[in-house]
Amino acid sequence: MQLGNINLNLYKSFVVAFETKNLGRAAEILMVTREAIRKSIKELGNQLGFELFIPHSRGIEPTDKAKEIYPKIKSAIESLASLETPANPNAIRIAVSNASVEVIIVAYFKVFHAQHPNIQIQLLKREGMKLEDQKNLDFIVDADHMIDKNEFKTIEIISGAGDFVACKEFIKKNNIQNPTTKDEILKFPIISREEIWKEFQSCNKIKTKPHFINVASIDMAFPLTEDSFGIGHFAAELLLKIKPNSNLVILNVTDIVKTYVTYSCGYKNPLSPPARAFIDGLIKFCKV
Repeated sequence: MQLGNINLNLYKSFVVAFETKNLGRAAEILMVTREAIRKSIKELGNQLGFELFIPHSRGIEPTDKAKEIYPKIKSAIESLASLETPANPNAIRIAVSNASVEVIIVAYFKVFHAQHPNIQIQLLKREGMKLEDQKNLDFIVDADHMIDKNEFKTIEIISGAGDFVACKEFIKKNNIQNPTTKDEILKFPIISREEIWKEFQSCNKIKTKPHFINVASIDMAFPLTEDSFGIGHFAAELLLKIKPNSNLVILNVTDIVKTYVTYSCGYKNPLSPPARAFIDGLIKFCKV
């Protein structure tokens, strides 16, 4: 392949599709249509000579060949991005590692772009990114307890209650009343991140050990709850606020002490005017 024939947008589409495993999510992040992402992936696969993804009911699954080439392409894209950023004072580079934050930021993109059409935004995955690379970004966004305060200054963006959530079909099938009680909830499998659940257990002095499904992130907790694997416990209102048509319902558990998940942005270097404008607008957007 000649250098002049390389289309970097195809590789960017591949990286985002690989990380989200969902064409719709990838399209939102790159601010293009789902069809554009699909065509980019197909064209890149044709150029490379092998299939990149296998479609299934919940998204797309990378092939073994895609898994093999992903680290090299990801590294190359990030290296190029680091060269582009200093030359463009109106560019913002952000990293997130939590799906609920990603959903909020993607939803805010449209508002921000309408107000600041000349500011370019690159959204990256914090997971697996070296600490030094994170420090070179404009800022990172994550749950507050996941940000090392010794390494980053922080600005709180939003705080959401850790709620119990179930899909409508699960509620109907198991005849769950709403409002309900703690004892009733604990009869069912609980889907949550381990650190969030442990904090809830400690605050509520729970000794009962329900069937617990430990997930790495909301990326997994949200769809598992939607698919009736159990009752989710996460900062649901953050997602439901952005996705009001969700099939999930927040359960009103009357005899618990609620715990809260705070999301913050962390930054090492002084914030540029575009980064400051993005954060200020995001805080207002989350409080509406």
